Amino acid sequence: MTRFPLRVSVAALALAGGVGATCAYAQSAPPPAPAPHAWQHGPKHDMHKMWRDAMMIPGLGPIGKHQVQELKLTAAQQAQFNEAQSAQRALFASRRDAMTRQHVLLDQQVSAGKLDPRALVSANEADQQQFQAQADQVRDKWLAVWDGLSDAQRTQVMSFVKAREAKMQSMRERWQEHKGGKGPMGRPAAPPPAGAPNAPAGTAS
Repeated sequence: MTRFPLRVSVAALALAGGVGATCAYAQSAPPPAPAPHAWQHGPKHDMHKMWRDAMMIPGLGPIGKHQVQELKLTAAQQAQFNEAQSAQRALFASRRDAMTRQHVLLDQQVSAGKLDPRALVSANEADQQQFQAQADQVRDKWLAVWDGLSDAQRTQVMSFVKAREAKMQSMRERWQEHKGGKGPMGRPAAPPPAGAPNAPAGTAS
């Protein structure tokens, strides 16, 4: 049976804006984790590990596992971190379960030969309401982690974020250079029509 892709919008994962994303990188939720055999190795596995092991301070983006180790958390701070991390993983698990339910419902409709978009939307909206409450709890736990950091640790976090943003800016600049002179879909930009204001001299008829 053909399975139609269905993206489940999860606004609850947007804790970065203070209401739904766990970080600035999660304005939209991270892609759903693929089947276990598909991410055992390679970039997808690395991305999964980043989300699984990171400190997800809302608005700041993920602070990686090795950077968290550099913070040298106290026992109390580590306990707060573990609690927030467990809640975060539970939220992601809930999202995966919801996506599975959505796919099952769609497959059932396809098997029955009768599509019902309203039923799909209704199920999705119910999941979103559940996610919002759960995501709010996750956000508050990560903010508590931030509140528990010392001034010196927050300065370290600032240096992590600053270095990451500089790297991102460098990547954007390199990408713009790579794209230079190319139009949509990477094709060479079409020359302006003859007689256009910016057309090279001599091209007009």
